Amino acid sequence: MKLILYLSSQGLDVYRSDGKGIECLATFSSDTQGQQDFATFLQDMPKAPCHILADLIEEEFREELLPHTLGRDRAALHGRHAARLFRATPFRCSRVLGRRKSGRKDDQVLFCALTNPDAVEPWLGILADRHMPLAGIHSLPLLTGQLVKPLGARSANMLVITEQNRDALRETFIKDGQVQFSRLAPLPDGGSSIFGGLLGSEVDKIRRYLHTLKLFGRDESLDVFVISGGSRLASARAHCQDTELVCFQYRDVHEVARSLGFAAYPHAYSCEALFVYLLAKRRVSNHYAQGTHRRGFFTWQLRHALGVATVATAAAGLLWSGLNLADGLLLDRQTQAIRAQLGRAEERYRQAAERLPDVGVTAADILAAVNIADRLQGRRSDPGVVLSTIGQALAQRPGLVPDKLQWFTSTDPDARDAGAATRAAQLSGDLDRPLYTIALVSGHISDFDGSWLNASQRIERLASHLTARPQVRRVDIVREPLDTRHGGNVEGEVDSRHAPGRAYFTLRIVMESSDGAV
Repeated sequence: MKLILYLSSQGLDVYRSDGKGIECLATFSSDTQGQQDFATFLQDMPKAPCHILADLIEEEFREELLPHTLGRDRAALHGRHAARLFRATPFRCSRVLGRRKSGRKDDQVLFCALTNPDAVEPWLGILADRHMPLAGIHSLPLLTGQLVKPLGARSANMLVITEQNRDALRETFIKDGQVQFSRLAPLPDGGSSIFGGLLGSEVDKIRRYLHTLKLFGRDESLDVFVISGGSRLASARAHCQDTELVCFQYRDVHEVARSLGFAAYPHAYSCEALFVYLLAKRRVSNHYAQGTHRRGFFTWQLRHALGVATVATAAAGLLWSGLNLADGLLLDRQTQAIRAQLGRAEERYRQAAERLPDVGVTAADILAAVNIADRLQGRRSDPGVVLSTIGQALAQRPGLVPDKLQWFTSTDPDARDAGAATRAAQLSGDLDRPLYTIALVSGHISDFDGSWLNASQRIERLASHLTARPQVRRVDIVREPLDTRHGGNVEGEVDSRHAPGRAYFTLRIVMESSDGAV
């Protein structure tokens, strides 16, 4: 038996699969009462593997180009990149869509994440409290790729639209057989009378959005597969008209279910049971569950395998000898063989360890150094953004000429230089604090006309302009053309012909850094 938990923003539906079909056992709301009812429901359920099928509006898809790698290097690279893209959630995954045909031939990688962990974690906590093994958390949009062959789709660009439980439209874009984008659109009340009209507007809307994401060209054709039934499908046929670039194809959900081997489909037009059946019948890899979430499932697998192995061993012993004594002797010989193999492995390990050079540091120290290096790598500051921000501001004010530009990074926005104290603070525990880039710009007014008031106002306007930039946290005027503060110095020069001299200024600009850029 397998339990499949269909998770939506409104609640949780519990399905049971016995290998022949599926059955909906219960439905629970997403509020506290619904979660308590679910915990009570699990008390009487056997400890069977659970699969969560996530159909949430807070699921995000991003396509990125990364260097082509394989094996562990690919897993590590994708894991770090996914963590940078989706920092606020542990539920993230990646899959390689293909490689670029020109240039460096980088991998085209689709990164996906459930961006609202609060929609998932309460249910995971209940499963853990009841010791229910979690086999995986699966993405319903990614599972939609399993429908390409049953739908008989041959076009390069296809949009699969299904109506899900609790009145929502799932719109999934598939290019060359690979899922690249999906969204969940609410379906207002009104039944079949408004279904067709809403469907047409949604197709036009998502087609423009796919072009914005550069997943789809304006002149490319699109096949739209609408999976529904009854009056909903009739309404879609009546309102949706083909164009030169859009071709609508309609599939009755009961016919699609029968083509998959699901004869007694329970719903008139909604498709959540279709995806549950796909997950129950086909081998689908885990998408979002982490190792800590699946620990109970690994333990269950081990116990199950040990149980099967024990039964098989006992049966083989009885068939071979017919006597319990012979079975005991066989197990004893196996134990001795395992001990001998273990002794030989320990000896080879000891010999290999003796040949290794003494590096003088422990494995824990090496791990700590690697972790610090990774974190410092992610906190690099890009001076190009600093130069661009200051350069754009000065370019709009002719006559303000920069003479000198200095910058450094620090976790202290009030730092005055990039001293050893700041760097030591970063390495000793301040790596999680915000990082700032602090720039000192010194210059002069090339077209100074002798008016110190006018010169000071020009510098103040420059400081106000920089302060308004979103990256800039603070701008201080360190040196003004004419310093009127108490204890300040009046600075300037006049040549022998009484012509106006130069007016000098210095600005201190504090810019907040994020994700390796300012």
